[in-house]
Amino acid sequence: MIESESKPIIGATNMPKKPKMINTSVQIPEEKYTLLEKIKKETGTPISKQLLEGVDLLIIEKEELLNKSAEKATIEADEMKSTIASIKSSRQ
Repeated sequence: MIESESKPIIGATNMPKKPKMINTSVQIPEEKYTLLEKIKKETGTPISKQLLEGVDLLIIEKEELLNKSAEKATIEADEMKSTIASIKSSRQ
């Protein structure tokens, strides 16, 4: 019996894709930036990663607001579809 070697597919990977990142500029009061630098020095966590963690916390804190916004968008989309269907049926 001949054993065949499996060859990896070039470019294929099981690693998750990194999310698309947006560069932005944020003004931070000097005293707060100094605190972030101290955290970086003590933990080794880059300031950019600390800020991303803060963004995650804010999103979690505002989850209810975002859910309401998503529900409203769904209702608005359904209303648009209904209006389009109504226009199409009236033109026949």
